[in-house]
Amino acid sequence: MAMADLSAIAKHPSVKIVAACDVDEKRTAEFRKKWPDARVYSDFRELLASKEPRARFAVEAFCYWTARQIASLAAALGGLDGVVFTAGVGENAAPIRAAICDACAWLGVRLDAAANAAHRTRITTRDSRVGAYVIRTDENLMIARHASALLRGPEA
Repeated sequence: MAMADLSAIAKHPSVKIVAACDVDEKRTAEFRKKWPDARVYSDFRELLASKEPRARFAVEAFCYWTARQIASLAAALGGLDGVVFTAGVGENAAPIRAAICDACAWLGVRLDAAANAAHRTRITTRDSRVGAYVIRTDENLMIARHASALLRGPEA
């Protein structure tokens, strides 16, 4: 959720903010300053493991907003060829992938629960109209490649 979204939610008196902050220390400090009573998780695995209702809400909100964005893109594109999960949460959090795929079932995504739990590359059934995939990434390698290209300059 963007900080603007959190601002709207935070206005409700019964809501205590819970967020997964996978951002730089400056943004996390800014968040803590704005909402000092909030529980801030620096790792999504902590949210998934937590029994705290606010943590459960944060996970559900993340899945809802992700599925909503997928649906929005499907409408704009006139359909989907596939859904790709990547990076930390996408590669490692089978329950998150399951919730998002279940929310996208109306688009033709049919989750293969066993493939998802085993972190296979394709996590949808063979008869799924829209495939869902887990694609491994090496973010540090990509950052290094981009930095190297910038340092070499435009003629490289």
